[in-house]
Amino acid sequence: MGQTNGVAERFIRTLKEQVIYGRVFQNLEELREAVRRFIDIYNRDWLVEKNGFKSPWLARADWLAQNVQGRLKKVVSNKPGAVHYVLFFTLSTYFS
Repeated sequence: MGQTNGVAERFIRTLKEQVIYGRVFQNLEELREAVRRFIDIYNRDWLVEKNGFKSPWLARADWLAQNVQGRLKKVVSNKPGAVHYVLFFTLSTYFS
């Protein structure tokens, strides 16, 4: 049912192995930039077994496509002739 800390712990371990260990950073900003770059690469390109060998971004996109239904609702404004469209999301997992 629920996730344990194992996923987060594995990510932290991978981050340390790929970015931190064996490197000397000149300052905190250099370290932060290296972590930012890794997180971007990880989310975009890293194939995670737990996600069916999909990147985190692709796994999230697949989950959203399966679990979130977007609906446009027409909202009439107080201004004459003005019409606004608002996107409402329903999490089918929780509200279906």
